[in-house]
Amino acid sequence: MSYENSCGQKVPVSEPICTILLNKNLTTLNWTGEAPILGGFDGYTVLQTGSSGSSEEIPVQKNTSYTVKLNSQSDLEYNFQIKAASQNGDFESLSNIINYRRNAGVFVPDAFTPNGDGYNDILEAKSTQLQSFSFSVMNRWGVVVFHSDDIAKGWDGTVDGTNAPVGYYYYKMTFVDDIDQTVEKSGTFMLLR
Repeated sequence: MSYENSCGQKVPVSEPICTILLNKNLTTLNWTGEAPILGGFDGYTVLQTGSSGSSEEIPVQKNTSYTVKLNSQSDLEYNFQIKAASQNGDFESLSNIINYRRNAGVFVPDAFTPNGDGYNDILEAKSTQLQSFSFSVMNRWGVVVFHSDDIAKGWDGTVDGTNAPVGYYYYKMTFVDDIDQTVEKSGTFMLLR
């Protein structure tokens, strides 16, 4: 069986191709295990494309998972896609695209008011994408007045049980994000009463 186009050229009917459904779970890409091309294929290739246009093709044989490692990469965002080609190279099947971003979004407010009114009484970092976390607050002389390794525990504006003075403070945090990348972030905030 073949198809003839309007120019009279005959084109063979392609072999049936099964879709490749790509999913991500933290640092792992997983895709469907059914053979994407009937008649055989040599294996899968992970296509990695950075936001700057850089690209890499990573052969993974017939494995149906791949662990993403972006620590040595320079782009801030990456798209991943899985490719399978027929043994003769005539046909290929591509998966959907999955996006990974470097630097998990961690929000730290630029002011807080530990005055007991129930609003903004605790200075805390907010994120759902962290695997580990370290957070320190320093006064204007660089003395650490608060430290926590638990993202759920914030600073209540006290130092050794006494209210800290109103003013600017400096924070520094180190965390490991959902793609195993270690990130350092620092900044200032204002303590108000």
